[in-house]
Amino acid sequence: MGDANSSGQYGAARGPWMTPARARELAATAADLYRQLHEADLARDADPDPARRRAGWRLDVAAGGLQSAAEELLDTADELIRLAARRADACPMPWGACPEHGATLRSTGGRCWRTTPGCLRRWQHNRLGEPCAEPVTHRVVDADGEGIDLCDGHAADARVHLIGARVIPLS
Repeated sequence: MGDANSSGQYGAARGPWMTPARARELAATAADLYRQLHEADLARDADPDPARRRAGWRLDVAAGGLQSAAEELLDTADELIRLAARRADACPMPWGACPEHGATLRSTGGRCWRTTPGCLRRWQHNRLGEPCAEPVTHRVVDADGEGIDLCDGHAADARVHLIGARVIPLS
């Protein structure tokens, strides 16, 4: 285990640390083990020995942990797919924004929503915690002359928060 060649079956020497397919494969394995533990937990209820029934109380806890692990692995696969699908001309900001209103997002539990009254945009993933995937539409030049190309949402936010910045639409 400690030799130079033991980086693991899916170690860094063999490519990415995780792929969507591998995450889904691991999720299926966790889900299968969850079902086995859940069935064992149900069967323990029929055991005539009360001490044995009590001894198996952890089966339900372990099964629940595996169910959570399977869900997290599926969410990881989805996030990796979104990252791989990012456009070549995507905004370079390392966090997402509302495409219309800018930096007005909130997120919890892997979900994200807008806080501006009247805007009902919602995402079933943590858009705030992922790199921006919107296309570049504006050049923002700060007061020192430094420039960066941004999407509509991040450009709108720059208009409000960068003193002396010029926001120039790209044609």
